[in-house]
Amino acid sequence: MYVQTFSKTYAMTGWRVGYLTGPREVVDAAAQVHRTHNGSLNTAIQRAALAALDLPDSVMGAMVDTYRQRRELVIAHLSDIPGLHLVPPEGAFYGFLRYDNDRPSEAVARKLAERKVMVRAGAEYDPSGEGHIRISFAASEDDLRTGLARIVGHLDVTRS
Repeated sequence: MYVQTFSKTYAMTGWRVGYLTGPREVVDAAAQVHRTHNGSLNTAIQRAALAALDLPDSVMGAMVDTYRQRRELVIAHLSDIPGLHLVPPEGAFYGFLRYDNDRPSEAVARKLAERKVMVRAGAEYDPSGEGHIRISFAASEDDLRTGLARIVGHLDVTRS
């Protein structure tokens, strides 16, 4: 079996497009589940996925380099800040930032949204995600710097 998504490789996050290959009976069963629970993708997304498959490898290489630079910017910005902890992600363009105070992650995400910084509450992923927010590196370096400064200012654990 081989399962592939377009989310990260082709920066098509949220579109929920991918493909599966394998034994016919497994693919048929997966297709039935997909049709029942997800429905079909619109034509524009299907065409974008097909076009992505024709891109030269150099396009993805450049995109990976850009994400690597953004990842390093985030890590550098958040390291050495007391009360904030980010384990460097290995294969994604987002990371979970743990903060050392008792504020619920839903409240932190809501307050950051009011400051024009969109993050996901860690509790959305699992109860063990409480005390974390998920931050994305899929933004320009300038936007990352602005957003990170706002996050650090809001999560200033020395004021908690």
